[in-house]
Amino acid sequence: MAEHMNDLLLKNKLKGNEKERTGYPLSFTVIVPCRYDNPICSRIDQEFFVHKLTLDNRSHSYTYGAQQKRRKLSVTNSEKTKNHMKSTCDTSILIFQSTAARKKWKVRKSFDKRLSLAFSAT
Repeated sequence: MAEHMNDLLLKNKLKGNEKERTGYPLSFTVIVPCRYDNPICSRIDQEFFVHKLTLDNRSHSYTYGAQQKRRKLSVTNSEKTKNHMKSTCDTSILIFQSTAARKKWKVRKSFDKRLSLAFSAT
């Protein structure tokens, strides 16, 4: 996955006009268990690395299993709670962007707060 993302970002860099070499806006958000020597970071050219947010364990939750593949029309709050687990390890959220993406989708100061709230434990 990391090699493919890097290839797309590098090829995209060569597109666009000769002067700017900005290409198309490409942005990747990678959510992985936290490792301070994360192999993803070493496989993607550092010029594309924009931001890293680390969420502490137990301060956020996730949906486990293959719920995204289930075809339910509505989910009650009790069903939603059953499918959510508090995380038992820190989680890293890594943002990689092309030059054009950095201009189009800036990572602002409120980004960490809003993302942490979205991942907050239920």
